[in-house]
Amino acid sequence: MATIPLQLAQRRLDTGNVVRYPQGSPIGGAMQDLGGELSAVSERFQQRKEQQEAFDAEIARRKMMDQIAQAEADVAGNAAPDGAGLHDAMYGQVDPRSSQVVKPGLFDTLFDDAQPKIPESQRANFARQKETIRAMGSERMAARQQARRDEYEQDQWTKVENISTNSIARSDPNDTANFEAIRQHGLDLIAKIGNPLARQAAEVAWRSNTAKALMLATIGLDPKRAAEMLGATQAGDRTKDDTAAVGGEPRQDTASPSGSKGDGVGQLTPEERTAQAFQDDIAPEDRPALVRLALAVDAARQVDTRANISLAEQNAPEAIKDTGAYDGLLPTPEQFVNVHGATEGDRRFQLFNRAVNVSRQFHDMRDVPNNAIDAMVNDANTKAASATPEEGKARHDAIAAAADLTFKARQGDPGGYVRRAFAKLDAAWNNLSKLEDYQVAIVGSIAAQQQMGFKTIQPLPNSVAERVVDTLRDQNRPPQDQDAVLRNVLIATPREQRRAVLDHLLRTSVSKVADNTADRSLRAAVVDPMGLLDLANTPLGDGHSEQHWESDHPISHDQDGDQALSWSDWFNRKIPTYGIYGGPGWTGGTRGGGFDLPPFDIQDGFYKQHDGDYRDAKTPGDVIAADRKLVASLKTYLDNEDYMKDPALKTDEERNEASTYASRAMKLFQGKIAGEMALHIPSAIEISARDDAQRAYDDAQSAVGQAQFGSRMSFGNW
Repeated sequence: MATIPLQLAQRRLDTGNVVRYPQGSPIGGAMQDLGGELSAVSERFQQRKEQQEAFDAEIARRKMMDQIAQAEADVAGNAAPDGAGLHDAMYGQVDPRSSQVVKPGLFDTLFDDAQPKIPESQRANFARQKETIRAMGSERMAARQQARRDEYEQDQWTKVENISTNSIARSDPNDTANFEAIRQHGLDLIAKIGNPLARQAAEVAWRSNTAKALMLATIGLDPKRAAEMLGATQAGDRTKDDTAAVGGEPRQDTASPSGSKGDGVGQLTPEERTAQAFQDDIAPEDRPALVRLALAVDAARQVDTRANISLAEQNAPEAIKDTGAYDGLLPTPEQFVNVHGATEGDRRFQLFNRAVNVSRQFHDMRDVPNNAIDAMVNDANTKAASATPEEGKARHDAIAAAADLTFKARQGDPGGYVRRAFAKLDAAWNNLSKLEDYQVAIVGSIAAQQQMGFKTIQPLPNSVAERVVDTLRDQNRPPQDQDAVLRNVLIATPREQRRAVLDHLLRTSVSKVADNTADRSLRAAVVDPMGLLDLANTPLGDGHSEQHWESDHPISHDQDGDQALSWSDWFNRKIPTYGIYGGPGWTGGTRGGGFDLPPFDIQDGFYKQHDGDYRDAKTPGDVIAADRKLVASLKTYLDNEDYMKDPALKTDEERNEASTYASRAMKLFQGKIAGEMALHIPSAIEISARDDAQRAYDDAQSAVGQAQFGSRMSFGNW
C-alpha cells in the first residue's frame, strides 16, 4: 500500500473555484469522503507513533532502573562496614522544605544520562517521574543502610560479648565485684544499640551468657561445688569422709538466695550472689547440660588428682632430695581428703608431707660437714621456737631423719655423694680422658670427703667404679685400652688410697657376679677374681683336691671405721683350693702351711713353685715375675695337654676338672699381673730380673719336655 505523506494526509479538499451544483456535485461528495478517510488514516498513524515512543521510553526507563539497582548493589558493596554514607552516595540529599537537591548522588547521574535517550514526546513525563523514583529508592537505601548499621552493631557487640564472657570464664568465680563490673559494662554498651528489638534480645542473651560463663569459671575451680549450685541431685550430702557422689539431674527446689543469711549484714556471699545470677538468668533447659559438664569435669579432676597424688608420693621425695625441687604439682591436704576421704586422706598427707620435709632437709645438708649435721640434730628439739610443741617435734623428727639418710648416703657411696654435692667435682668426673683428668677428679673427691668429715674415704664414686669394671669386662675392648683405664685410676690415686680403690673395684665386681653377670673378660680378674674363674661352679673330684670356703668378705659401709679384711685375706677366702698348694694362701694343705708335702700332681707342682717364689720375693717386681712364671707354666700345661698324661689323674672327670682349674687360674693371674703392673711401675733392674726369671723358666720347661711325671713329683727346686 502506498504511503501518504503526512502533510498531504492532513490537508482537506480545497473547494476554491470549483463549480457549485444546486444539489451538490457528485464529484465533490466523492472528494469529501476521500478527505475524511485520509484524516482517519493520519490519526491512526499518530496513535501508533505515540505508542512506539511510549514503548521506547519504558524500555529506556527499565534499563535505567536496572542500572540503578546495580548501582545500589555496588554502593552497598563499597560502603563502610557500618553503612555510613550509603544512602547519600546513591540518592544524594534533598532539602525537605524546598524539595531541591542539595547534594546529587549516583542516581542523579544515571537519571540525567538516561533522559536524552527518551523520545522527545515522552521526556516531560519521564522528567516528572524523577523525584518519585528518587523517593522510592531513597527509602529502600535508607532501610538498607539501617540494616547494615544494625548488622554492624550486632557484630561489634558479639565481639565484645565473646571477649567479656571468656574473661569471666577464666576469672575467679568468687570475685563477684569483677563479675558485676563486666556485666554492667556490657549492659551500658547494649543500651546504646539503635535497634530496640536487637537491644532487648542482646540484653537477655547477655545476662544468660555471663551467668553461664561464671558457671564455667566455677566448674573450672570446683566442679563439685558448681554441680551443687546448679541444683544437681545428690546421692547424699558430703560426708565427713567427703566420698558422696553427686547425681546428674538439677534439683527443682534450689533454695533462693534471698532466704540466705548472707554475711549477717544484708549482703549476699559470693556463692549466694553467683547462685542468684544462675537462678535468675540461666534458663532451666540450659542447666542439665551445665550439670553434666560439671560432673564430667569433677570426675576427670578426681582422676587427675588421684594420679597426681600417686606420682607425687612416688617421685616428689626423691626429686627434692636430688635437686631441691619437684617439677610436678605438690598435692594439697584438701586434695588428699577429696580422693581418700578425711581419715585416710589426712593420714596419707601427713606421711607425704613428712617425707617431703625430710627430703628438703636432706638436700639442704648436701654440703654440710658431718659435725655440723650432728649439731643441727641437737639444736632441733621440741624446745626450739615453734608455734606448737607438735610443730617443734615434727621439725626435730624431720631433721633427725634427714641426718640419718644423709649419713647412710655418705657411707654407702662417699665418692658419689660428694660428686653430687659439688658441681665442679661432678664436671671433673664427667671429663675423664687422660691421666691428669683422673688426678683432678680423684684428688678432688678425696679432698671433698675429708672436708666433709667422712671417716672412711672412698675416692671413686660407685658409678665410676662400675664403669671401670664394665670396661675391664668388655671383651670387645683391646687389652691395652682396658689396662690404660685401670692404670689411670690407680696411678692417679695417692699411694695410701690405692688399696681402698682396688678393694672398691673388687666389691663392685663381686656385686655384679651376685647379679649373674656373665661373659667376663680377661682383665676382669683384677677386680673380679672369683667371678672370672667361676671356681664356685668348678666341681673337683674327691681324693685329689678340696674346695675350702670361708665366709664372705664382711664388706663394711660403716663410716664409724670398722676394719674390713685386707684385700689379700678376702681374696684368699674367695678362691677354692687345688691339691696341696693350689689357691691363695693355701700351702702344704692348709692356710699358711709349709713346703714339706710333695705336690699332688703336675699342676699342683706349679702352685708349690709359685708359693716358694712368693716366699722369696723381695720387691713387687719379684711378685710380678712369680706370677708370670706361673702363667707361662699353666699355658704350656694346657697347650701340651699335660693333664691328659699326668699319672696322678686317674679318670676323665679328674682330667677335665684339672684342665678347667688350670685355665681359669691362668686367666686369673693374667689379670692380676695387669693390676700389679698398674700399681707398681717396675724399675729397669726389676724388668731385667723379670726377664731373667722368664728365661730361667723357659730353660727349665725345655728340660722337662714331655717326660712322664710321678704322682708325687716335687717342683720345690725347679
